[in-house]
Order: sequence, then C-alpha cells, then structure tokens
Amino acid sequence: MSEKQTPAERARWAAAHAKAKRALDAMTDEEDAAITAAAMADPDCPPSTDEQLSKMRRMPLVRVLRMDQSLSQTAFAARYGIPVSRIRDWEQHRTTPDLLAAQYLELIRLDPERIAKMVERTMVPASALSEA
Repeated sequence: MSEKQTPAERARWAAAHAKAKRALDAMTDEEDAAITAAAMADPDCPPSTDEQLSKMRRMPLVRVLRMDQSLSQTAFAARYGIPVSRIRDWEQHRTTPDLLAAQYLELIRLDPERIAKMVERTMVPASALSEA
C-alpha cells in the first residue's frame, strides 16, 4: 500500500464517486425495484437480512481516516502523534476513543493536513524525552 494518495488519485476517486452518486440519484423507482428483485433472486449472494445487518459493526472512525489517507497504522500514528497500540485497539474494537481522543479524531477528519502540520511543529523528539 502506498503511504499516501497523490492529488491526482484523490481527484480521480472524487470524480468517480460523484459520477456514481449522480447515477444513483437519477435512478427511477422501477429501475431500483428491478435491481432489488434481481438481488433477492440471486441464490449465491442474497442481500443481508435486517438481523444480519444489526449484528455488523461499523468501521471505526480512525480506520476510515487512515484508509482515506492511504496510511498504515504506523504511519498514521507517527503523523498524528498517537500510539500505534491505541490505534490498533480502536480499530479492533478492543477499546473506544475517550472524549478527548474522539474530538482529536474529528479535527483530523475536518482538516487532516493542517492537523498533521501542527503535530509536526509541536512534536517533542523522543531523544529529548529520554534525556529528561
């Protein structure tokens, strides 16, 4: 996996996403009903039931943010000054972010580049911590 998407890759993804959204928005009720009927008739891969859907876990915000930036857990941890073990715990549903961590993740979601620059400017080098 690349460490980060290029601006061109992000632009292509955004354009494809916008095109797909327009196609869905333009779909008629009849087209939607035909697609639903075809999905329900597929014996190999039927749609999930409401019960199955209720048992699914939502992808943690930290993983969404990390994947959106095409960063590994280690790279995301280094970029935002979060222990990689904490990111693993959040992603594997072992723990959930406390209020302060959740707010920090929300700031990252709103402006990842700006937060990364702020962290880079204020990060205390590990060597300085060991000398204290």
